[in-house]
Parts: sequence; C-alpha cells; structure tokens
Amino acid sequence: MPGYDPAYVDTICFVIAKSVALERIEERFTPLVLLCRRLGRAMRIGANRWLWLVLCLLPIVNFFTLYIFMFLVLGRMLDRLES
Repeated sequence: MPGYDPAYVDTICFVIAKSVALERIEERFTPLVLLCRRLGRAMRIGANRWLWLVLCLLPIVNFFTLYIFMFLVLGRMLDRLES
C-alpha cells in the first residue's frame, strides 16, 4: 500500500497507549495526592533503596548457597562411595 509506514503506525499506537496509561495513573493517583494535601502529610516515594538492594541480592546469595551445599553433599557422597 502506498503511504503505509508500519513505524508510523507503531508510533501512533504507542502515543495513544501512553496517553491512556497516563490518564489512568492521573485518575487513580490524584485522589491520594489531594487527601495527603488535605491532611498535611508528605508522601515518600522510592525511599527504600536498601530494602530493594537486599531483595535483589537474595537470589544471587541463594544460588551460591545452594551451589556450596550441593558441592559439600556430593563431596561427602563421593567420600562414602570411595571408602
């Protein structure tokens, strides 16, 4: 088809989806902001950096712990088989 550009269509779809998402966020977030303003309370967003760091490191620590545990268990099993 002449004049059909898939990249342009994708861009338009992305812009529409983004505007719908922003409207939904605004619709759900605005009442919270107004309530906090009315009560005189501050909102802290993204203040748990250390918690997220620890939670991100847990799978890595678990992997290495499992690896060490398996190494020890297999080593003992091989020692018993040899004797």
